[in-house]
Amino acid sequence: MATNTANFRVNVSQFLGQKNAEYRDSLYSLALSKPTEYFTFRKEANAYIKEEALKNLYNVIYDALNTGKRTVTGANIGSFMPAGGPQVSEKIINEIALSAAKTLNAILDEVMEHIAPLDYKTIANQRYKIGGEASEIKM
Repeated sequence: MATNTANFRVNVSQFLGQKNAEYRDSLYSLALSKPTEYFTFRKEANAYIKEEALKNLYNVIYDALNTGKRTVTGANIGSFMPAGGPQVSEKIINEIALSAAKTLNAILDEVMEHIAPLDYKTIANQRYKIGGEASEIKM
């Protein structure tokens, strides 16, 4: 009888978000001390993540519904693809591809908030407020 030897060990620091907290602290420090560099970083990350993902999704859907070919290799998407591919109306292709891109865009907005939050000022101001309130406590 075979035994399942799958490893379900969890990296506790990663699971609890400790490394992410360190990452966010570094980002907030950069955002407060060098906002121009922070927004340059955010722009670069956004360009790579959102633009590439959205372009790739659109192209894959468009090519699959039009020619039935894979975007990168030009090979058929399946072993039994009739010559010429599906040839779906470009209007319908664009409706489907743009709808999918819109959904993915919303998901990628959330991804970007984890990589480079746009509203870093609110978090920083909350930290300053807490620090100010703590200094008012008299012992």
